[in-house]
Amino acid sequence: LKSIALGQLDRIERMLSDLQQYGRPIELNRQALAFSDLMNSTIHIVGSEANRHNVRLEVSDDTRGLPILGDREQLTRAVSNLLLNAVQASHSTDVVYVAGRIEGPWMRISVVDSGEGFDDQVRDKLFLPFFTTKDYGTGLGLSNTRKIVELHDGHLRARARQSGGAEFAIWLPLCVDAESAVGERSRMT
Repeated sequence: LKSIALGQLDRIERMLSDLQQYGRPIELNRQALAFSDLMNSTIHIVGSEANRHNVRLEVSDDTRGLPILGDREQLTRAVSNLLLNAVQASHSTDVVYVAGRIEGPWMRISVVDSGEGFDDQVRDKLFLPFFTTKDYGTGLGLSNTRKIVELHDGHLRARARQSGGAEFAIWLPLCVDAESAVGERSRMT
């Protein structure tokens, strides 16, 4: 009974946090941010949940260190949400893949799982506030994620994979002078 009550309390706290995040304006503290830095912050948050579900996280970085101009806290929140959803959709011993790569003037961050996936009807509703397919979800995580991505002048897409599972991808614009930002960053370390 105590564990049920604690679980419900945790759910209510998440819901209140999601509601607060959804309703408040976000001010961005932008800085040059490499994919590896973003992943370090994100894996730190998601790692224990992945371990609890016996799901392995595999990260692939093909960004050549090119940075985006972003708010570390907000983007960590957005990517963490996608990773947590992927972990929770996965089965024990599954692998969730996270990849960063450069596509023209964009950094693409993909999160891929091999869970149940979704059909077209669900895909069309995924980013609507309060829509959830989870018994314990608030329906605000993906709405907040989209809000954060769009505030960074990026976009977020979801697709069901033919082999099962889902892929969520974020595209964020690279720093205008990304090559110089990498050089400046390496001189500072």
